[in-house]
Amino acid sequence: MRIKERSVFLSGPMSDDPESYHVDDFALAHNKVKRLGARDVYNPAISYLTYGSHPHTYWMRQCILELLN
Repeated sequence: MRIKERSVFLSGPMSDDPESYHVDDFALAHNKVKRLGARDVYNPAISYLTYGSHPHTYWMRQCILELLN
């Protein structure tokens, strides 16, 4: 996996586990890609922790907006 100095967009299921939203899994992945040299990491779990729980459609829109930026 060549990610050194690249931007990385983490994706995966969140809304299927309303107890944790897989926040810990996303944190592990975030730390791993940073250690591998990623310049920027978009982590949807950070948005979840910042903005709280929303329906799946909300998060999909947010992800698409991030990809367009």
